[in-house]
Amino acid sequence: MSIGWLISRSKYSSKQLGWVFFITILSTLPPLCLGIFQYLILHTKSSLELHSIGHVNHSAIYLTMIFGATFGLLLSFLKDSNTIKKNFLILLTIIFFMALLLGGSRAAVGIAIILTILFSLIFVRNLRVRLLLISFLTLLILQTFFLSSGVMQRQLQLQSTNQTLNGRAEIWHVTIEAARLYPLFGIGIDNRAFVTEDIIKKSVESRHEIFNKDYYDFHFKHSHSFYLANIAERGILGFIVTLCFILMWLQSLTKSYSQAKLDNQSAYLWMGSMSAWLATFGIGFVNTTFHHEHGILACLFLGLHLSYLNTHRIKLKRKL
Repeated sequence: MSIGWLISRSKYSSKQLGWVFFITILSTLPPLCLGIFQYLILHTKSSLELHSIGHVNHSAIYLTMIFGATFGLLLSFLKDSNTIKKNFLILLTIIFFMALLLGGSRAAVGIAIILTILFSLIFVRNLRVRLLLISFLTLLILQTFFLSSGVMQRQLQLQSTNQTLNGRAEIWHVTIEAARLYPLFGIGIDNRAFVTEDIIKKSVESRHEIFNKDYYDFHFKHSHSFYLANIAERGILGFIVTLCFILMWLQSLTKSYSQAKLDNQSAYLWMGSMSAWLATFGIGFVNTTFHHEHGILACLFLGLHLSYLNTHRIKLKRKL
């Protein structure tokens, strides 16, 4: 939050904002190459993980934001006369989307598809280009049925064991029960990890209900849901604060939507912020988001967009 706030209060020039945005995207390539090398060649990793980010789901959240930002940058410069720049951005977009397919997160791939369709419909005026982009995306997705991509393998494996949610329902039951302990102020940040079977059993039996151990899963120390984690750890009051933040971020995107079509930089900064918002709070339904590296990345994209808006408003005032 502090990184996003500091960047939003800065007065970076348009060139500086552009370089920070672009370098953020490029900085994902080295750990991605290392992750693919470890996963496919060395076989030291059981899934695709980015160095320092770690777990496959967290890496997928990070990659989803980077993909959306890269695709936004590509759409912003579609009419640019520099062919090398456009081809490079096309290549980057394909690499990041293929990396998502190679990973195991179905939610991340779903959000990436939504971002592709949304940005294509909003920022591409040419109908042929729209159809070309969506068709190309369709071809990339269809290849998962013929190649052994990570996301397809994961889906088939879970379907065969009748575990479409991958055991999340039992994890959510623990979190919901934990939220009942202290509904107003919550059990405390990160205290979800200390919720044990004995605590939940006592809570259930205190309501004169029968405790069914199979209904819960105590092996995981986090909620696998951004929203349930907030309700349990911060309580109703804390969740209201979080909800206000989500809505304020969305409001900034809604209000600046018309301005985002004025120039290239306004467009890709808007799409970077939207990618961070949708990835964080979309994937957040089934995973714990907005923390550690991908939380920092989300705030960085938000901060860059707000910094541009603040600077642009200052310039407008000076002109008046």
